Amino acid sequence: MIAELFFTSGPPHTLSYRIEQEDSRAIGVGCRVIAPLRGKLLVGVVWALRDDPETESGLKAIKEVLDYRPFLSSEQIEFAEWMSKYYYAPIPSVLRLFLPGYHTTPDRMTVVRSEMDAGGIDQTDREYLEELSTTRPTKVKTLRSKLGSSSDFYRRLDMLEYKGLIHIGASSRMKSASASVKARLIAVPDRITSLGWKQKRIVSLLQASPQGIKLQALSKRVRGVGQSLQRLVERNIIELISLDASASHSPQELILNREQMDAAEAVRPYVANSEFDVFLLHGVTGSGKTEVYVRLIWDAIEKGKSALLLQPEIALSEQIYSKLRERFGERVCRLHSGLTDAERFRTFRKIRLGQIRVVIGPRSAMFSPLRDIGIVIVDEEHDHSYKQSGSAPYYQGRDAAVMLARICGCPVLLGSATPSAESWGNARNGKYKLLTVAARWDDKELPEIRLIGHQTERPSDSPLSWYLAERITDCLDNGAQVVLFLNRRGFSPTVKCKNCRHTFHCPNCDIGLVFHKGRNQVLCHLCGYSASVPKVCPECGGVSIGYYGAGTQKIEEFLKKAYPDAKLGRLDQDVAASVKAAADVLNNFRKGKTDILIGTQMVAKGFNFPNVKLVGILSADSSLSIPDFRAAERTHALIYQAAGRAGRGKFKGEVVVQVECEDAPLFIEEGEIGFASFLDKELTRREQLGYPPFKHLILLRLRSGSARRVEEAAFEIQKRITNQRKEYESFMTIFGPSPAPFFKVKNNYRWRLMIKTSSVSSSLKFMNRFLNDKMTRS
Repeated sequence: MIAELFFTSGPPHTLSYRIEQEDSRAIGVGCRVIAPLRGKLLVGVVWALRDDPETESGLKAIKEVLDYRPFLSSEQIEFAEWMSKYYYAPIPSVLRLFLPGYHTTPDRMTVVRSEMDAGGIDQTDREYLEELSTTRPTKVKTLRSKLGSSSDFYRRLDMLEYKGLIHIGASSRMKSASASVKARLIAVPDRITSLGWKQKRIVSLLQASPQGIKLQALSKRVRGVGQSLQRLVERNIIELISLDASASHSPQELILNREQMDAAEAVRPYVANSEFDVFLLHGVTGSGKTEVYVRLIWDAIEKGKSALLLQPEIALSEQIYSKLRERFGERVCRLHSGLTDAERFRTFRKIRLGQIRVVIGPRSAMFSPLRDIGIVIVDEEHDHSYKQSGSAPYYQGRDAAVMLARICGCPVLLGSATPSAESWGNARNGKYKLLTVAARWDDKELPEIRLIGHQTERPSDSPLSWYLAERITDCLDNGAQVVLFLNRRGFSPTVKCKNCRHTFHCPNCDIGLVFHKGRNQVLCHLCGYSASVPKVCPECGGVSIGYYGAGTQKIEEFLKKAYPDAKLGRLDQDVAASVKAAADVLNNFRKGKTDILIGTQMVAKGFNFPNVKLVGILSADSSLSIPDFRAAERTHALIYQAAGRAGRGKFKGEVVVQVECEDAPLFIEEGEIGFASFLDKELTRREQLGYPPFKHLILLRLRSGSARRVEEAAFEIQKRITNQRKEYESFMTIFGPSPAPFFKVKNNYRWRLMIKTSSVSSSLKFMNRFLNDKMTRS
């Protein structure tokens, strides 16, 4: 038998390998295997199996099968193939999304033996267990050297873990003496005799205390309880509950109002019947969309299914994660870039074993090994963070989530107070089912909006208008909190010579350097370049350097002087580099330890701060000048999202939108908040211009370290494409070439051609033929 393999670091096509007779029954499509490639033994994935005795003998053999059960499900393989075709990316680059970190380097992991009774296993399995400790992890590499070479070594480990006899990638021992966490019994195992004596003791104690026992008290009654607790949690016998989280319930978390219930009831039959459809939940800020998500996730779990919840920001996931963790215990996890490779590996193992049923995370969470997905939820579906732009595949997370749900046969719920124009258009034309929650859950009034023009021409000018400054003073006097939103991090976004007006730019990118006062450096926000603050102008030799404009750091410094008694917090990418630091800032503000929160778009999404009376949005019109057809949509979405943080508690909210140009084309009516009317106007404009959702856009990007070469190549490609216009003019139009908005990034010069098309599949077929043509390659 022959296996067709893809490697994450291999060619864009499958490679054929021979399957040895003893492995023929063990291997299946989706399994990881070890095979030779370019003189090395690498991990690949079986993509297809076929019989071809004539060519089989001349092929290299697979050395080892890693998985007892396929690592990738048939749905994941179908999803990967769709992503490869739709986003025009080779399978290996897509496969890297599904196999992060240690999943391609298994020797780096550790193994620990469980306390479960090991009866009924063969002699080889017993030899494996005898080499392992129940308390001290053993490196896989060390275990292999002790047991000797074996073609089924990894597969046997996978099978032993599936039986519950070992734990691969086990974490260090759990902290047992915690006063803020309690353990509660959720299921009595059928075979209690299979438990270790400590586990039996814990189960017995929890049976006698149905409300649960604090870990601190439990550790006094069962010595060395940590490892046993971990195993019971992994087997879904007990759950751990944060006492802090359980004490913070609000009525909103316990009861759905009529609109919330109607929205949930519209989706629930699709969860129960494993039926695909797309729902757009348009709920104003503060309407309780999160509670609709929780109800539907609960339905999925009750049906024995799993759930996927996507959110655009790691910091945003903390709030809903705490709610779901309190309700569903250890069956909930978060996946995000802040996890180490080892933590991600351990989490993937638990998901594969069914111990985790709810996954929360940004767009990359789609590639976790969840099985039997009952619902996919995309929160803040409009957010541009769902678009992958760093490396191939350049996918849109929201659209990919819709396709994942279609493949898995489950509903997908897109939620937002400010839906994207694409989703709104799909709801208007009946492609998506529109669900609306028009009022806040407690019927509180939406905040009033006031537009204020305010320019800061000199570095010494106040970044706050007189009106906004007065309103901040009034809030502080009345014990209310304030959120100030500015979508610029750093201290000053522009560094100039005061004599000749020369602007300091990044040497690697076509972008100005930003002054960060805390580090006393200038930084490039594209490539990360940093340098000491310039003292001399390279153009005129002048020594008078000015810092123009305001970022979040400058606003924070100004507020410290203007309101010396106020307690300040700041949340931007510099602070949120640590997940814990971001969570601390938000928790302090939520608990009232902070009076004013300054932040970038991170503070504009999804957070519930009941004591916020005033939201100030600074330089609200600055992003309208970005050369992007979505600039108006993104600007308005950020304004409405930020405005939604106000007036959620006892104070009537107010929003001050501060613009630098009073004639800026902001479609905001003073005194009210509404986004549907803006979207309807935007859709009319998009239809006239032929932009999504009425037509699709494809970008053909070119880059090179030589500005001349990339320009010549761009015009040569444009010439050759237009020579074949008869093949495509019925369904697509070519625009360009033109320099990219950021012409130089990381010392690469960039040009692009834009394609407008009414048929993505036809355009991709044409481009595939064109790019693979020998004449094009010459």
